[in-house]
Amino acid sequence: MDSGILAGIGLSAACGWNTFAPLLVLALADRISNGALLGYGQPNTSDHPFAWIASVAGIIVWLALMTLELLLDKVPRVDHALDAAGSALRPAAGALCFMAIGNHDNSINIVLAMAVGMVVAGGIHWDKARRRLALASGSLGLGTPFVSMLEDSLSILTAVMSLILGILGPITAVASWFAIRAAYRWSERFGRGTIERAQARQGLRH
Repeated sequence: MDSGILAGIGLSAACGWNTFAPLLVLALADRISNGALLGYGQPNTSDHPFAWIASVAGIIVWLALMTLELLLDKVPRVDHALDAAGSALRPAAGALCFMAIGNHDNSINIVLAMAVGMVVAGGIHWDKARRRLALASGSLGLGTPFVSMLEDSLSILTAVMSLILGILGPITAVASWFAIRAAYRWSERFGRGTIERAQARQGLRH
């Protein structure tokens, strides 16, 4: 399988956990490689329709939106509103990343890249949103900051590994998914334990 397709799968999966971090990673990687990925700064702009992702304005936007998402996603209840918005944004970001990296080496039809990117990012996002709701109902979301930080970190790691070597993208994405699942289980136990200890102390006071 072509490296662009594998990298696209990894980048799309990363978008399912964090909408804008993979776009920022892709933009910075293009700048570091002097336009080798997206073609920013290269002649024949018609051959590089995704170069705008790595523009100065693009990098500023991705950085600002990523920072906002990083902060809001750590707040219980607020993260659910973010996930609601992410139902559209994360599949769109996954599609954009897949189309951009697929266009780099012409490894996949752009319409197919858009569809696959949306499905991969949307599937990861759906799994994340479902687990967040379960975490909130089972433990009041007390473990939300921990799992959110892990999701952010693994999103960035998956994006970076995807661009280093295409095959590493899907491998890192699968490993990250298992790690995040384990983190949710731990966070739920932590939250329930914290609630039970608080209730026990309150009972002793009475």
